[in-house]
Formats: sequence, C-alpha cells, structure tokens
Amino acid sequence: MKLFLLVLAGLMAVAMVACGESAIKFEKGTLVTGTVTASDSDVEGWNSESYLVDVIANVEYFVRLTSTNGNVIGIWSVEGDEYIIEVDSEKAARTVAYVFSESEPQELILRSPESDIPADFTFKLWSPSSI
Repeated sequence: MKLFLLVLAGLMAVAMVACGESAIKFEKGTLVTGTVTASDSDVEGWNSESYLVDVIANVEYFVRLTSTNGNVIGIWSVEGDEYIIEVDSEKAARTVAYVFSESEPQELILRSPESDIPADFTFKLWSPSSI
C-alpha cells in the first residue's frame, strides 16, 4: 500500500509540474477576477498569475481584459509565446479575438510589471459559437 501511495504522489507531482503547479483552472465564459501581487513565474521584472483553460484549435475566441485600478497588465499565451492582450491606464479595457493552434489546456499568464502591483483585473475568454 505504501508503494502505491508513493507512486500516486509521484504521478500527481509530475502532473502539477506539467500543468504549471500554481495555475488556476477556469471555464470558458466565466468572468475571472483577481489581483497580481506576487509572482508564480521567474520572469525578472514581472509579477504574474497563471490560469489554465481548455480550448479547441482553430476556433476564434474573444478575450476581454480590464485593469480595474489602471495599472499595466497583459495576458501572455505560453503556447503562442506572445501577448494576447494588454491594457494600461490610458486603455483600461480591451477585447480582442484570438485563435489557439492546439486543442489542449492552454496556460495564460496575467503579467504586470513589478512597479505596477497590485494590479487588479477581470478577464473573460469565450467563443461566439456554441462550442
């Protein structure tokens, strides 16, 4: 029994590392709110929070990001290696269209410069189709 529990614990640890151990899973269409105050990544000069969402490849999704206190914040796509959307004090809310190339859980990282924390935000990702 101890061996089984050790193997199970090892598999869970591998799964957590593979999916980003501190990534928060959310459902498409859900309004996500939060505050970036610390960092769960090692990108120097930036603080971040990671989120996971299941998507379908080659489907257009819309992403709406709002900075509720006017600080600079953006959503980085790990898969796309690019910012999906960015907002700041001059443009506190934006909506963009984005297409993922892989059908799998996607990691999205909310980033804010260390100088702009706490960074309060809301975001939502949805598809206009019935997918």
